[in-house]
Amino acid sequence: MYSDVVKIDSKGRITIPSAIRLLLNMEEGDKMVLLFDEDELKIELLSTKATNVIVCKLLDDFKNVVEMLRKLSNGVIAFSCRCYDTSCNKFRCKFILEEKALKSSNNMSLQCLSTNL
Repeated sequence: MYSDVVKIDSKGRITIPSAIRLLLNMEEGDKMVLLFDEDELKIELLSTKATNVIVCKLLDDFKNVVEMLRKLSNGVIAFSCRCYDTSCNKFRCKFILEEKALKSSNNMSLQCLSTNL
């Protein structure tokens, strides 16, 4: 794991350290996915270099979350779920998917944002 401290400039921008850009083979104009985890107050950056990535959210019960994972199977790059209510009847989930996985799922309960802008 690599970590570094970066500063935010007057326009809210940060510079990704050169070591990370080199490791990710990033070039000027490449796209990144910025994810904000409101529960842990942290930001994640994901490279879209390898594939067209879709970021989706889902709020549903456990059974439907498991069914969604089954439908998406091999196209899931990463996901996380947290209890949405105190009894854990509903879960708030975040999925990072390959674009082809979303096309095969045909599920309207996912709220998705394409990184292929």
